[in-house]
Amino acid sequence: MNLKKIIVSLVLSAILLFNFYFYLYHPQYINTLKSDISHLSAGDNYYYRLRMWYLFAADNDWETANNIALKLDPVDTENYRLAHDPAELKKNLNRLVFKTNKTAQDWLELGRVQYIIGKIDDAKNSFSQAHHLDPVNNDISRLYFELSAN
Repeated sequence: MNLKKIIVSLVLSAILLFNFYFYLYHPQYINTLKSDISHLSAGDNYYYRLRMWYLFAADNDWETANNIALKLDPVDTENYRLAHDPAELKKNLNRLVFKTNKTAQDWLELGRVQYIIGKIDDAKNSFSQAHHLDPVNNDISRLYFELSAN
């Protein structure tokens, strides 16, 4: 009987902590999603689960996002994951650093990844290389001159 009370209190505490976390960081949005996800429609349920995945991924909570992704089609999350997940960014960075004969687009992508992970000086150098290879590309020129000015 005493063990039963302890288990019930632990479960209630976990639920309270879970709700407190969401109240602090995403009070209205998460509560709306949690109520919406209980819809009977499988399509609505999937859509709200995908929205929750994007919310956690954008918040850099990849552990929670990966748990939600288990019930999602990987095609729906692949592009965002490749562009923002730190593990994927490191793979992309390594691939680009060791690639020989880089094109302007390779240098541009390398600079983007370096900028996201906080290697600003390396990103400036990569954008400089991209600008050197393709000086008439307006997108590359804009990035090069914006970073050079800072």
